[in-house]
Amino acid sequence: MSHQPGEAALCTAGALIDGLGYERVKSDDKAIQAARFGETLMAWTSGKPASWPVTPKGPGPWLIVDVVGRAKPLPVDAQGNARLELSASPVYILTEANYQQLTRAR
Repeated sequence: MSHQPGEAALCTAGALIDGLGYERVKSDDKAIQAARFGETLMAWTSGKPASWPVTPKGPGPWLIVDVVGRAKPLPVDAQGNARLELSASPVYILTEANYQQLTRAR
């Protein structure tokens, strides 16, 4: 038996949103879907790819994590703004410290 991408996506989503409060995040682009689960911002598009400006809440450093758990730094400018390149595959935006806490082995 091997691990499949869907299984990794469920594990990542579960680790990042399990038991956390929910807040819908609105966008001017109707194709962009976004919500905050605790301190984690989750975003994707329901259509074609889109570029979306965001300002993460609080101090970083920030990570962008895909549905299979690949994390990479999210660059922010001097004002704390970032630009997300979104597709139909959700991404998660959270601090590096929060990511380490949410994904640690229990």
